[in-house]
Parts: sequence; C-alpha cells; structure tokens
Amino acid sequence: MRKIILASGSPRRKELLQMLIGENFEIQTSSYEEEHFDLKPKELVLHHSLEKGRDVAQKSNEGVVISADTVVFFEVLEYLE
Repeated sequence: MRKIILASGSPRRKELLQMLIGENFEIQTSSYEEEHFDLKPKELVLHHSLEKGRDVAQKSNEGVVISADTVVFFEVLEYLE
C-alpha cells in the first residue's frame, strides 16, 4: 500500500481520515502562507488546498498527499421593499 500523507494539522481532519482508513497515514503540516486573493470562496478553497498539498508533496519523495481547506462565507442579501 502506498504511503498516505495528510497535509494538515487539523485535529478534525485527522479524526475523519482515521475513521476512513485507520492509523495508516502520517501528518505533515504545510508551511504555505495563505493569502486572501480576490477569488470566489470555491476558488479560494481550491487554491489554498492545492498549494498546501504542493508544499507538502515537494518535501516528500513518496506517497499520496491529501490536503484540504475550509472557508466560512457569509453573503448579506438586501431586500428592497
């Protein structure tokens, strides 16, 4: 089986992955610094997740890297009467 690397220090992500595959993975946190680009929430989450995964993958020479990101988005809608 290939080595699995979780590119996150999130306790919740660790717990979720343990539920799916058990203890057969290692954790390597990314040193990627998140920036707040002028992107839609979906695009921002994908960008940060990809960059975190790339950062960890460049430091490892084997295995599969899993990365993720979370964004809280709140849109205010104004209703005209």
